[in-house]
Amino acid sequence: GGTLIGGFLIGGAGTFLTHFVVTAALGFAMNLLSPKPQRQADSGYTVNARGGANAHAIIYGETVVGGVVFFDSVTDGNLYLHRCIALAGHECDGITTVYFDDEALTLDVDVTTGEAAIAAPSKWAGKAVMRVHLGTDDQAADTNLISRTNSLPLENQWTADHTASGICYIYVRFKFDRDAFPNGVPVVTVKVKGKKIYDPRPAAAQDVADASTWTWTDNAALVARDYFTANYGLKAASTAVNDTAFIAAAATCAESVTITGGTEARYTVNGSFSTESSPKEVITTIHTHMAGFPSYAQGQWSSVVGAW
Repeated sequence: GGTLIGGFLIGGAGTFLTHFVVTAALGFAMNLLSPKPQRQADSGYTVNARGGANAHAIIYGETVVGGVVFFDSVTDGNLYLHRCIALAGHECDGITTVYFDDEALTLDVDVTTGEAAIAAPSKWAGKAVMRVHLGTDDQAADTNLISRTNSLPLENQWTADHTASGICYIYVRFKFDRDAFPNGVPVVTVKVKGKKIYDPRPAAAQDVADASTWTWTDNAALVARDYFTANYGLKAASTAVNDTAFIAAAATCAESVTITGGTEARYTVNGSFSTESSPKEVITTIHTHMAGFPSYAQGQWSSVVGAW
């Protein structure tokens, strides 16, 4: 190529080369400025999948999710179905609402057993009980499920070894009733307050090395910081994120803005995705929620927020 260009530059080569360079530069610039379709990160599990080795769901903020059925067993002559549904591959802050086939349930919680029975709608009253496990690293196996399945063959039992540590899941015991469940077992979805994350702002008074001090938030900048450092994200060390920049970005995201009927925080993230999503997809989606973009400078990540 060098030889050909050298021969071609005889005569009007200077004019041609200038025109070529300018045209190429303008074309490159226009290509950068032109919007390109982005494949959005998946939304995790919106219904009930099934499997024993599925990708984990990650939940930030508060959202309604389905989950992965990873244990089924029947007892009492098929009168009861015992089902465990994994909601997230991490500890969650809490459960707000449970739905059967998209219909919200009113639950009565037994403070002794920790199980919740359905009070409404009346068609399902007495037809199911459930218990939520939030996914702590030291959570114990569900004692009620152990006692209800201990007479079954070992492969159908839930034992003390089945702690599902680090997995947020819901255990539901359905009672067979053809009138209550004419279409079979309903799809169970849950409104979840998701992962607790580190907040570097001084007022939060948290320890970056002690996850037990972390709290739930849907602040978009803090969600981005968590993904940069999470083991399912970029796994960056705490020294590889610019906390001074994230403190400023979090303040911008938390600013109160006026909307019809009231106010709300400027930028939040409330959603779910699975660990099958690529980091690029997830980072792009998170920063779309703050009208911004990620930045990497001097060995540290930060987030630029879209605000005056």
